Amino acid sequence: MTPAEFEKSSLNWQSQQFGQRVSEWLELQLSGVSVSARLPNWQLSSNTVVVICWLLLGAIALWLGWQLIKTLAPYLRQVQRGRGRSRSAIQPEPQHTAIEWLQRAQQQQQQGNYRDACRSLYMAMLQRLHETQQISIEASRTDGEWLQQVQQLPQPQPYQMLIQTHEQACFSSATISAELFNRCQQAYQEIERRTQPGASP
Repeated sequence: MTPAEFEKSSLNWQSQQFGQRVSEWLELQLSGVSVSARLPNWQLSSNTVVVICWLLLGAIALWLGWQLIKTLAPYLRQVQRGRGRSRSAIQPEPQHTAIEWLQRAQQQQQQGNYRDACRSLYMAMLQRLHETQQISIEASRTDGEWLQQVQQLPQPQPYQMLIQTHEQACFSSATISAELFNRCQQAYQEIERRTQPGASP
């Protein structure tokens, strides 16, 4: 083998060199201490020093990871709450009728909570579809699937308006204004008018 074919450096050799330097530095530092305060003469091998260094690095990495988890925990909890809220928004609670959802929407509107008021109108629409036996409620349906279902209804625009607003309210940070709530309320009133007994489609 020619000299050019030999390895110039390797990780093992570098770690041994590092361990030897740390060991020599410690020895130099301890040699300046007075005899009465001198520590026992510890002969550390370079491998021991490398292991100690890796353990210290591992402990620092664990501590940094723990600090990162503590810092991110509130954000992760907020994301989980948001997912739970959006999932529960898909199916109306069985104990609420469409009229109760409508009353809830009006209360939320009076409090200026337009995001939840639009969600309540959406829930009233789903309950209305269920009560009038136009479309049955399934817990696993997404907003996209609801949009497909209401396409089969005559004049699906008011349904589409409420579903799209619900999607915007639950899955984006867009502001839900009083004007948007009023448009949703008009859409719901149109749905209610069409689903009255004897109403023309």
